[in-house]
Amino acid sequence: AVVSTQSGPLRPGEREIVEFKRELMVAIKKAREDEKATIRAEAELKRLDEQLRVVVEEVEKLQKTNNESFIENERLDEQIYNTETTLKNNLAIFKKSLTDVTRTKGVMEKKIVTERKEFGHFKVESAKKKKVPTATLR
Repeated sequence: AVVSTQSGPLRPGEREIVEFKRELMVAIKKAREDEKATIRAEAELKRLDEQLRVVVEEVEKLQKTNNESFIENERLDEQIYNTETTLKNNLAIFKKSLTDVTRTKGVMEKKIVTERKEFGHFKVESAKKKKVPTATLR
């Protein structure tokens, strides 16, 4: 089979050269396409790498905020516990004071009643000495 070109029939060996050139052109075209695909893939990889870096920074910020919140919560829990303890202690002191005041009031009321009786008895005795009727003393 004789392969012809624009310049005429091919000589022996030229056919292999022409076929090799075609294969070489196809391979070069494929290599260029692969190179473009590689460049696109590298650009996409760079973009994804940047996105990952931003996400990592955000996660680190959130971890820091979380740690700070945890520390603040611990501090607030301790403060709440201390406040509750202080309030319980103050309530106990208040109850004791109230009990003491109530007892003192009772003692004072009894003392006042006793003193009134004694004073009333004194007035009666004094009135008898002066001979004043006791009904007018009240």
